[in-house]
Amino acid sequence: MRNVVLRPTMDADLDFVLAAESAPENAPFILQWPRGRHAAAIRSPAAAHRVVEDARGGPPVGYVILLGVGEPDRSIEFRRLVVTEKGCGYGRAAVRAIKRLAFEGLGAHRLWLDVKEFNQRARRLYESEGFTPEGLLRECYLGERGFESVYVLSVLEGEYRTGVARSPDNRLLIRRYYEELWNRWDFALAGELVGEDVSFRGSLGVEVRGREGFVGYMRSVARAFPDFHNTVEELVAEGDRVVARLTYRGTHGGPLFDLPPTGRAVSYAGMALFRIAGGRIASGFVVGDTGRLMRELAR
Repeated sequence: MRNVVLRPTMDADLDFVLAAESAPENAPFILQWPRGRHAAAIRSPAAAHRVVEDARGGPPVGYVILLGVGEPDRSIEFRRLVVTEKGCGYGRAAVRAIKRLAFEGLGAHRLWLDVKEFNQRARRLYESEGFTPEGLLRECYLGERGFESVYVLSVLEGEYRTGVARSPDNRLLIRRYYEELWNRWDFALAGELVGEDVSFRGSLGVEVRGREGFVGYMRSVARAFPDFHNTVEELVAEGDRVVARLTYRGTHGGPLFDLPPTGRAVSYAGMALFRIAGGRIASGFVVGDTGRLMRELAR
């Protein structure tokens, strides 16, 4: 898990802030502010404008804006989080740092935010970090896509301090497992999502034990199918168990067992059963339709 620090934004940081905000990967999700509005927020006692930095040092990796600081109702708006280094864990680390700042540094009773309806990845992140959905504000912003709706989510001081904002939804963990760990080949994320002593059977029938063995299996799949993609068709959770119905797709670009690369595109179905312990995957048993896979490779 990344560790980040939030330091007060300075005027010298505004070029970075504006560039991060307007970057193509961020602009669709962010209402653009002119330089003067950011400068005013930096100086306002009712705002907390912060730059996000890796605790180990280095250049900024994002910025944060909180509004409503010092108001009698102690309801602070988590107005904005922009991260420039995607897929590195900085977003989740920043959300945790923001909660600490709001509840331990700024005296918040309620920390709330809104997220655009189509930004499902951000919504899943916030929910997994204890924010409770309060409702949908329909077509309340006029953006480039037309009128847009946003979900409102919040976490209360008592929930933050007791750590019971919401019972963890293990489906969110499994979605991250497939969408971020597998589909992006983000091997480093295994340390956050997969238990050290995990027991795992993959869709290709290979069984491994331990996180290192699991990552080794991932790398073997990446060599065989460099563009391997997992589509989650359905998720069902009960207690510490999650079942996923999946479709696997990829292009055979490397050796698979004794079969040399064929260059053929393949698609096959699978089912997976996971057990979650301590916020990580403790075991996974996956069954794939390898019969169809081999038939497609033999065409």
